[in-house]
Amino acid sequence: MQKSFVHNLNQIIGSNFADKKYIVAVSGGADSMVLAHLCKQVALNITIAHCNFKLRGNESDEDAAFVANTVATLGMAFEVETFDTSGYAAKHNVGTQVAARELRYAWFEALRVKHNADYILVAHHKNDNVETFFINLLRGTGLKGLTGIKALNKYVVRPLLTESKEQILRYAQLNKIDFREDSSNASDKYLRNEIRHDLLPLLNSIRQGSVEKIDEEIVFFRQAQEELTYWSEVLKQSCWKEEKQRVLIAFDELNKVNNPVYYLLDWLASFGFNATQLTDVWHAKQVGASVYSNTHQLIIDRNYLILVALDESARQINQVVQSISDASDFIILREIDSAEVNFDVTNKKAFLALEKVCFPLTIRTWKQGDLVKPFGMKGRKKLVSDILIDAKVDEIRKKHTFLVEDAQQEIIWLPNHCVSESVKINNSTKKVLLMEIV
Repeated sequence: MQKSFVHNLNQIIGSNFADKKYIVAVSGGADSMVLAHLCKQVALNITIAHCNFKLRGNESDEDAAFVANTVATLGMAFEVETFDTSGYAAKHNVGTQVAARELRYAWFEALRVKHNADYILVAHHKNDNVETFFINLLRGTGLKGLTGIKALNKYVVRPLLTESKEQILRYAQLNKIDFREDSSNASDKYLRNEIRHDLLPLLNSIRQGSVEKIDEEIVFFRQAQEELTYWSEVLKQSCWKEEKQRVLIAFDELNKVNNPVYYLLDWLASFGFNATQLTDVWHAKQVGASVYSNTHQLIIDRNYLILVALDESARQINQVVQSISDASDFIILREIDSAEVNFDVTNKKAFLALEKVCFPLTIRTWKQGDLVKPFGMKGRKKLVSDILIDAKVDEIRKKHTFLVEDAQQEIIWLPNHCVSESVKINNSTKKVLLMEIV
């Protein structure tokens, strides 16, 4: 196993791996104790790191003491940290396993920086890899979830992934390496343990060497994922457009591929969307329909899927302006002479007959049922929603559209679109109110 260990470090890190500094994660179990032994055998420059998650009472403290005593005997540098894992889990609304993982990797990285180390070594092995494969398969994470555990993930190195649990235990026995058994490993409370205790032995009884065979297949899944990732990035460049507060995903480009939902999942899983949601979105026909993750909304528009953060999509405007001199976050108000009127074809400015404007004014987000009397329609009213549809305003910009309403609850200006007939200026108008979008 020592030769395999050296070979793996050489493949993952490079031929100069012996010149690097390492943080080595050691729980006290067989896997991590073997990893520490191998590091000692090949004279790596290491600091042992042990996490006490305080999840098993005295047993957790005894594990910490065991690792500390072993490290002292071997003359290694040692760091230990005690965590309030249950408190962290409750605060962040995650399970204890997720909490422990987040806590330990954050601490390992802090130690790496503190000791000016190059890498963090952890003791995941072949069985862990296969268990992770089945966990992801059962949870439905797509092809990416079937690629197993990475041997190198930024600074985290897993040099035992080529070794089975049986090989590790045999090495521990031959080299008289003491270790402690985590009692939680015997419980079927967690999915990983159910796979470890029930599924893998069953598969091995059906076909001897199943773990090794599945581990080999994971390599092919990983290769396929790497190829698809390349082509996914090529496609993304042609149909993904980032704007200030949103992302536009072009339908016409996605329609050119056979499996658009696969690519959507590849791009949008990190925003919290799942395959079922994206399948529903892709096959939906209704403009304005949407799905939500915890942080984002994905909306169907005419030519695009629009991705927007929830805090942006839910933005509401409601501000009262008592007089011309009042400040506003959205528009500038100014009294001008009629000779200064210079009509703005972009409709970002509005020129209103001041004597016809009833203060206070309310600047607010438009709502369904709002009616306005557009200039030129001789007093006939039109729904704001119809004006926005006619102007082909997409669903996100609709959510950000605001209007100006007077004290009589009449809409006098729909910025970017129209001024009300009720406040239009004419040849006899002397005082003009200029409104301009900030």
